[in-house]
Amino acid sequence: VKLPHLFRPGRIGTMEVRNLIIASPMERNYCTLEGRITQRYIDYMEARAKGGIGLMYTEATYVEPRGKGRPYQMGLYDDELIPQFRKMVQAVQKQGARIGPELHFGGRVVSPDVSGLESWAPSAVPYTGVAPFVPHAMTKDEIDYIIRCFAEAALRTQKAGCDFVGLHGGHGYLISAFLSPYANKRDDEYGGDLQRRMRFPLEVVRAVRQAIGPDMPIIYRVSGDEHQPAGGTTLEDVVAFAPRLEEAGVNLLDVSAGMYETSWWITQPMEMPQGVLSKSAKPIREAIKIPVSVSGRITDPSVAEYIIESGCSDFVTMGRANHADPEFANKARDGGLDEICTCIACNQG
Repeated sequence: VKLPHLFRPGRIGTMEVRNLIIASPMERNYCTLEGRITQRYIDYMEARAKGGIGLMYTEATYVEPRGKGRPYQMGLYDDELIPQFRKMVQAVQKQGARIGPELHFGGRVVSPDVSGLESWAPSAVPYTGVAPFVPHAMTKDEIDYIIRCFAEAALRTQKAGCDFVGLHGGHGYLISAFLSPYANKRDDEYGGDLQRRMRFPLEVVRAVRQAIGPDMPIIYRVSGDEHQPAGGTTLEDVVAFAPRLEEAGVNLLDVSAGMYETSWWITQPMEMPQGVLSKSAKPIREAIKIPVSVSGRITDPSVAEYIIESGCSDFVTMGRANHADPEFANKARDGGLDEICTCIACNQG
């Protein structure tokens, strides 16, 4: 093996993973309008599991219909969605990869036009994207309800036979909006200083941990920095937040960046260097005992190897690299680097 670090086995809580490559939770629009998985989606995931990836998220998977952001996004808000999901889980596991969803609630950045329902958020901070709208500021009862939705979706994840539960705590969606001073203007126990802004994310993690029991790993995706000039979540905030997540029951922190208003940090364009977020993962890794993964334009296996070797991260999370070439991992492992169909980060289509 030419890349000894990348292809050694890893550990996340009780779970052994065959290598250190995590396939990002990219939304693929391969579900039905109700959020049900299609055969096309199963085939897509199975091909990449066969291609040698260690661990695969499905995609941002909404836990309640008003949290849906895209028409053909995956949902896990109802028990009747479990059987089809189970088929995907079994197809991926048969190829030796680990699988779980990334549970998500859109919040202030998902247009009510998609779900046909009002968007909920910590505060009525408008999103000024394509079609500007003002979200509804959640009441305490609504907060409790959404926390329950996350816990129930986590149970469905377990019933489908998944290896782990992922939680989307990044990119400006609901969980991260509570953490962000840009999106959270509350003055109750859920807003104000950093301690209070942490409250909702930590309650979600604890509710999920209680629902699934002590053994199943929880992976938490976080924006290490929102890069928001008007005052968003900073790396310093996340370094303080990370040990609290570990305490609440998280087994791996997956570091991304950005929010919708700074979306070039979520899906980095070709002008940004490879592995652009690896330096921000290092201080987070130093603050906790659980492993860390990092995403951010990692499309060259030697860059991935270097990120792990240099101690920035324990795993690497790669989305577009695995999308561009389903055999990415096998080719990298077997030394066929020049055979990889490399993502050029054009962000088209």
